[in-house]
Amino acid sequence: MKWASEHGLTRVHSAGGDFEVLDLYDELRRHGDLTVRFYIAYFLDPPRLRPRDLDAIEDARKKFQGDWIDAGAVKFMVDGVIESHTAAMLEPYADDPSIKGKLFWEPSNYKAAVAELDKRDLQLFTHAIGEYGSGRRWTPTNMPNSKITSAIAGRASSTLKPSPPQTSRDLGNSGSSPACNRSTLILI
Repeated sequence: MKWASEHGLTRVHSAGGDFEVLDLYDELRRHGDLTVRFYIAYFLDPPRLRPRDLDAIEDARKKFQGDWIDAGAVKFMVDGVIESHTAAMLEPYADDPSIKGKLFWEPSNYKAAVAELDKRDLQLFTHAIGEYGSGRRWTPTNMPNSKITSAIAGRASSTLKPSPPQTSRDLGNSGSSPACNRSTLILI
C-alpha cells in the first residue's frame, strides 16, 4: 500500500480474492494505516447462487460501504483461461482436439443469479474468456429483461471511475494535488 500511495494509486477494485480479508482492511483503516481505498467483490462459486452467498454478500455490504472499503460487487467466473485449455470454446483447441474447455456456470443459473443480484443493486463482474463462455448466451444485452441489461451496463460504467482523494495523505509522498494523478487498479 505504501508503494501504491507513493505512486498515486488511490483505489483498488478487487474482483475476487480479497473478500475474506475485509476485516483486516477494516482494522488497518481504524488504525490509520489504510492508504488505498478498496472496492471488493465477493467471488460467487458455481453452480448457483445460494442463500449463504446472499447472506455473506449482504452482511459485508452493510458493514463495508464507506469511502475506504466498499463491498458492493460480485464476481462470476463463467469459464477458465486459454493457457490451461479451460476457456470454453466453440471448437476444440488446435493443439488438443479432444478439449473444448468447460463452463463453470450453466446459462440458466448464471442468468438467475444475475437477475437476483441486480435486484439488490450490486455491481457484477463476469470473467468470460472463451468463445462459448463469452458468447451471446451470456452477455447481459441478450437477457430477456432489458431493465436488467441497462442497470448492469449503467453501474459498470459509473462505478469504475476513481473517486477523488479526500486528503493529501491519500496521495502518499507523490506531491500531487488531489485534482490530478488519480489512478484505479482493477485486480481480476
